[in-house]
Amino acid sequence: MDEPCDHSALRQGHSLIRFMGGKRQHSRIFNAEEEKELQKCAACGVCHSVCPVYNLTGDDTLSARGKIHLLKALESGELEPGKTGRDIFSRCLLCYACETACPSGVKASDLWIKARNYFSENTGRSIKGTAIKAVSGRGSLPVLMKLGKVVQHAAPKHSLGAGHLRPLLSDSFLLDTLPYSVPAKVDKKLRVGYFVGCVSNFFLNNVGLSAISVLSKLGCEVIIPKEQVCCGAPAFNNGEMNAARKLAEKNISAFLKCNVDVITSADATCGGSFRHEYRQLVGDHPDYEEFSDKYREIHGLVLELGLPEKIKTGDLKVTYHDSCHLRHTQGVKDEPRKLLKMIPGLELREMEESEMCCGFGGSYSLFYAKDAVQISADKIKNALKSGAGILAAGSPGCMLKLMEEARISESDIKVMHTMEILDDRL
Repeated sequence: MDEPCDHSALRQGHSLIRFMGGKRQHSRIFNAEEEKELQKCAACGVCHSVCPVYNLTGDDTLSARGKIHLLKALESGELEPGKTGRDIFSRCLLCYACETACPSGVKASDLWIKARNYFSENTGRSIKGTAIKAVSGRGSLPVLMKLGKVVQHAAPKHSLGAGHLRPLLSDSFLLDTLPYSVPAKVDKKLRVGYFVGCVSNFFLNNVGLSAISVLSKLGCEVIIPKEQVCCGAPAFNNGEMNAARKLAEKNISAFLKCNVDVITSADATCGGSFRHEYRQLVGDHPDYEEFSDKYREIHGLVLELGLPEKIKTGDLKVTYHDSCHLRHTQGVKDEPRKLLKMIPGLELREMEESEMCCGFGGSYSLFYAKDAVQISADKIKNALKSGAGILAAGSPGCMLKLMEEARISESDIKVMHTMEILDDRL
């Protein structure tokens, strides 16, 4: 049911953002098309029902409606950008559930990032933005992760307080161990470029190994370019556009020179970047269209390749969590479920609020750990209520957060990527 507009809440939000600054020399934030998106908002409050941060805090300023109210005031020149506004946008999971739910069709995904970039340029970088920029340079992240391995081996495991995301780094990094090419195990159908993604590379190696194995078993020669770098989503999502653009350009070059038919990834965030964020970052790049046309979401790609007639059977009760970057950014909802239902002996048990964010949100779970753990705790509770023994997901980032929450809550539910489940049965 649509929530009526709470004008008192909006006035309170307006009072808060008035406090952020006084008059200034006005400069536009949005272009004409983006300004139209702002004006579409009817302040109906439907976004409240799907916003994890609003549901946690009850703070209208942190909802999509509240943020648009703030942006309208900034765009009109009534308000000055300040750290309070920057923090409001920083405290957003960028799940884009509000965009999917919005009856007016407001493209929040075009507005939130533009706002983050605006605040970064006008108020200075937040600690989070500074950290993201520091690790977004060429080679910086692998070096940092190698240093992290040294610290991890020297320090006791799980040494941080409850609620802090502290996944263990893999003993070896996937890109360092994978060959350039993995041959097709049956008659070759496609030459596929595989994007590993940072979470799979540094933490959950088996996700990438399983995805590559599935593709190979279904007739794909899999190419893993060693020049690939971070997809750029962390930099993009924190308004560090120059850093994100450079990473995007490197990936476009790395994959197109391999002469692959298709580009795919088992990381929903990276795929979301290719499908959505690269359009904003490098839409004018001469090779962007070719790269974009080659990208295929992995669940849909596997369905098109077709599963073999003989698949190992066995009783499994599985529930499925919708990654935000699959469901909301890429519009992928049915494909993972179809694949799971095609596995003999597997019973898919839908969980309540499967579409709600898990609380990971990339750097959100590091900088807003208390919020993140409450959100992920609800997700694990819903998964357990389904009666399933396995919680499947299409995003390694979601898996990290859900595995951590399962450990904190001492739950025995097993968190797996859909490609891991499928690989085990092929």
